[in-house]
Amino acid sequence: GELYFLDTTLAEKYGITDAIRSWSGTDGATKDFSKDSDWFEIKAVSTSSVSVKISSVSQLSSEIPGHLVNVKMESMSPVFVNGKSSIGELFHSILKRIDVDETKELFLSKIQNYGISLTDECCSEKFNVVSVQSYLVNDIFPRLLESDIKHKEICKVSYELIINSLERFKEV
Repeated sequence: GELYFLDTTLAEKYGITDAIRSWSGTDGATKDFSKDSDWFEIKAVSTSSVSVKISSVSQLSSEIPGHLVNVKMESMSPVFVNGKSSIGELFHSILKRIDVDETKELFLSKIQNYGISLTDECCSEKFNVVSVQSYLVNDIFPRLLESDIKHKEICKVSYELIINSLERFKEV
């Protein structure tokens, strides 16, 4: 989901170098992408999913409004081809856009930090992106915040949001 969003959305919005620099989730940041005062949390979900999992309270927690982006995908057969139907194809699509060696090195290090090896079987698994929907995450968005956790003994919280219930937060 993150590679797809980087390739199809952020590279267009910020240019490939800034898009790659904004990919902060690979560096242990709480948001997948952040640039200036904008942030994006990307979630890949199957087309049959009714909910999206938020795996830590910090993912949607911020005083600055941001974006939850759901990338709905379906698994496809190994012969499916659309140019961006696997991690390997997305990797090569992004790599082709980069014309600065420093940016290429940064991208490769982020891929390595993420734990992706292009020889892994998962890099050739095929999928079709059915839709991409962005939601505005602000003070009225349904989310948990660190301040909602009242007991120091609680160390990890995850929760799920019902996708259909997020309609009013959709961004155009």
